[in-house]
Amino acid sequence: MKKQDNIKKLPIALLLLAMFVLGPAAMAASISTDQEDYAPWEIVTINGSGFEPASEMTVTVEWPDGYVDEFYGTADDSGGFTLTYGKEKYDGTFTVTAEDSAGNTATTTFTDSTVDVAAVDVTAPTGSVTLERGGSGPITINMTVTGKQEGTATFKVYRDWTLSAGVFAGSNPQTFTVNPRAALDPPTTFITTGTVTVASGQAAGTFTLAVSAFDITNTNTTGAKLNAGSSSSYLVNVSVPTPSDTTPPVITPRITGTLGNNGWYTSDVEVTWTVTDDESPITSTTYTPALPHKVTADTAGTTFTCTATSAGGTSSVPVMIKRDATPPSLTWGAVTPAPNGAGWNNTPPVTISYTLDGGNVSGVASAVPESPLSFNAEGAGQTQTVNVTDNAGNRATFISPAVNIDWTPPVVTATAFPFANAAGWNNTDVTVTFSATDIGGSGVATVSPPVTVSTEGAVQVITGSATDVAGNPGSGSVPLNIDKTAPVVTIALPGTGTYLLNQPGLNATWSATDPSPASGVVPPDTGTLSIDTSSVGTKILTVAAGTVQDVAGNSSVAVTATYYVRYDFGGFLPPINPDGSSIFKLGSTVPVKFQLRDADGAFVTNAMATIMVAKISNGVVGSEVEAVSTAAATSGNCFRYSSDGNQYIFNLATKSLSVGTWQIRVILGDGTSPTVQISLKK
Repeated sequence: MKKQDNIKKLPIALLLLAMFVLGPAAMAASISTDQEDYAPWEIVTINGSGFEPASEMTVTVEWPDGYVDEFYGTADDSGGFTLTYGKEKYDGTFTVTAEDSAGNTATTTFTDSTVDVAAVDVTAPTGSVTLERGGSGPITINMTVTGKQEGTATFKVYRDWTLSAGVFAGSNPQTFTVNPRAALDPPTTFITTGTVTVASGQAAGTFTLAVSAFDITNTNTTGAKLNAGSSSSYLVNVSVPTPSDTTPPVITPRITGTLGNNGWYTSDVEVTWTVTDDESPITSTTYTPALPHKVTADTAGTTFTCTATSAGGTSSVPVMIKRDATPPSLTWGAVTPAPNGAGWNNTPPVTISYTLDGGNVSGVASAVPESPLSFNAEGAGQTQTVNVTDNAGNRATFISPAVNIDWTPPVVTATAFPFANAAGWNNTDVTVTFSATDIGGSGVATVSPPVTVSTEGAVQVITGSATDVAGNPGSGSVPLNIDKTAPVVTIALPGTGTYLLNQPGLNATWSATDPSPASGVVPPDTGTLSIDTSSVGTKILTVAAGTVQDVAGNSSVAVTATYYVRYDFGGFLPPINPDGSSIFKLGSTVPVKFQLRDADGAFVTNAMATIMVAKISNGVVGSEVEAVSTAAATSGNCFRYSSDGNQYIFNLATKSLSVGTWQIRVILGDGTSPTVQISLKK
């Protein structure tokens, strides 16, 4: 080798050579290197294939500067060779040319680059190998480490590989240790063996196996380290053994057409054939008669045959086609007895016979109903249908001549509108209309006109009549119940209708009656109303409109009752005498006092009370004026409540009044106004 000078320090690299111990497949003349680029001093492996078997070989390596190395040898029996080439550090592209004695040549190139970082380069064997599904073969893995490495490094390589579902999976990893080394140290080499296995379910095809180093570790944290480099691949061809053929071809007829009954077709028919043999090619196929196999006319039976031969033998399949695409036919006889001039019969039964015609290849299977047809019901335009089916499944439907029969009078229907409610009552005027249906079918001639009924009453029967074209009379009626009067609700108050404040347990009752024609009150027809005495004043009890309905649907109107809630007024207290005999001096202050209680005797403390005074002259009460109080705490003419004595007090000033008799009137919030008389003198 030349050019050993000017050698630089180089990073360490790792080269893995995966060589299968299996014969390579035949191919055109070609050469390749185990990788495209090499680190300085890295070993180059040159592989050749497709050359003349056992031929003398000349291999040249041309350097980037034009220098040429030559090598000589002999190709193996399959036309292949392997050359291991040790080179120096030299940047640039190297050209490799191989030629056999027959003149077959092939060329490839590789490069030699200066690498400033450590790397692991992995190269799998070139070429390919063929394995059957479920088979396996050995693999030899060669590894070469070059370049500088300052610490101790380790790496792993999978030894065993399994191809399944198109994917290689590695297993059984082996760990290798690389001791520190200088850049120009000779390569460090490793070798191990493993196995490649093809899963039994793997599809046939060509698959690429790539072998690479992994889990690279370095003991040093600085300086040159071992790193992952490049990798190459190897082709694994999966083949499927060809089975021997032991069975004849499979012939499958495909019949296109409408299949009826009993194996008969009811349309045009075409027979096509599919011939298959999974084990060997079809060598001959014959058709009897010649294709196409079609049936376009009725036939009791036409046979088609397909015969096919392969390495497994000869098979023949016949198919017979029966075709009947013609529907059955029928001829009608006379109607018995003959109808009258209007086309009607009035006595049953009426019969019609029929005759089945021939002409069907398959023959008639059934005719339903059988001849003769019998008509036993009334109606106009009555027909019957005869369904005829032949043995092929063809169906034909035939409709008999029309028959008219009527011996029944018309049915008269009386319809009331508005419709009665669910209880059978109306609460408005009712119009009754009449309609007639001639069930016999001859038709309706006359019908009674509508009738409007406004009279109230129960079970009023309204009747109408009709006549059909045949002269049959008929009648119909409807019962009417009409109640247009609403029910009457009455409220009954307990006692006088006046009650004390907070008087408990008071309830009014209400009841309902339904005046004649009295369809009747829908329960409940009575009820109670709670009387509220929690506050004083005039109160109203109400039974809302629609509370009561009668059976006819008439609703009651709203009904009210008035009651009164009062204080228990205890009378005027001294110094005023209740009998009007009290006399006071004009200009004095007259205390007007009284007490209020509720039904339980409890004092009422929050009542509103005002006072008015009026002079009485000759027994006549004059105009009232507001009384004036001498107490500053009293507001206007309002009484004040005093808890001392539980009484209402108004200090009446008489200074502005005159001598004579005066009426004092107290106006309470419950609507009452108790009065008392006093006399004023000088």
